[in-house]
Amino acid sequence: MYNHLEAAELANSFYYTFNTIPQVVTTMIGLLGAFSLFNIQLLDTELFNTANVLFTYYMESNLKLPSPTLLETKNFTEFLSYIKSHPKPTNIHFEPRFERFEILLSRKIKLVKDLKYSLLLTSVIVIISIIFLMLTPDLTRLETTVNWIDSACFGVGIVGVMFCLRSYYMLIINSLDK
Repeated sequence: MYNHLEAAELANSFYYTFNTIPQVVTTMIGLLGAFSLFNIQLLDTELFNTANVLFTYYMESNLKLPSPTLLETKNFTEFLSYIKSHPKPTNIHFEPRFERFEILLSRKIKLVKDLKYSLLLTSVIVIISIIFLMLTPDLTRLETTVNWIDSACFGVGIVGVMFCLRSYYMLIINSLDK
């Protein structure tokens, strides 16, 4: 149990902490999201250009062509499946371009997955912070306060922020990976 001064200090700590956490994580995900989307667009452009070159090699070899709509819709996963399941052109430049295409596609898929994961974590942390803000008056009320509940709430907030920071770090690393 806390006296009135301790309860007021605890309430201020809760309000400060759980107001700051959403501001920080949403700002970070906004900046990292813009950076990641820019990188995804660059990967899309490079994938499209590489796919066009591979498509040209199919035309030159008179092999059955993948559907042009796969390129128009930027359905690179289907395009890759088509190439893996059909005879490949004999052009000596095909294999290096094909390997580059596979690398680019796997990087894009990984980057999109990391961005989704970071967005999900950020959303969860913001929701938890809002819930804790709503519960602050009850958590700091003189009659009902129990020390371990307060500590647990702060712990959940801090652990959540640490998970967010780790996901942001992985997002940055994968965005910078060449």
